[in-house]
Amino acid sequence: MSDWQDLTEEDFLGRMISSYARIGLTCSLLPIPISLPTPEIGRRFGDLYDAIARVSEISEEIPVPEPVAAALFTSCTYWLAAYDVFTAFMGDRREHRADAFALCVLGSEGALETVAEWLASEQE
Repeated sequence: MSDWQDLTEEDFLGRMISSYARIGLTCSLLPIPISLPTPEIGRRFGDLYDAIARVSEISEEIPVPEPVAAALFTSCTYWLAAYDVFTAFMGDRREHRADAFALCVLGSEGALETVAEWLASEQE
């Protein structure tokens, strides 16, 4: 996984924003839709972080089966951890931090699949 160490700050941020957008789209499709701020130029990244943190806080209150709420919470928590690891990595570019970032992003996206599958089954 050490290929991640060679990525630029823009690469890391691009991956974070892509994952954020997936979480945002999924949240917009929930039985009670949740709107997240749009990641646009000039917006503080902290606003996106705070929005994901809020979703993780309220995930158990969303009217979905418990495993789906847990998966949303997990996705958000991994996303927040990826950002924290990214911040540490930018201060000290150690290989294990790049690998940890990759694992957190992939964990976030993987957990979100459970929510997406449930949403798809509800559409049938």
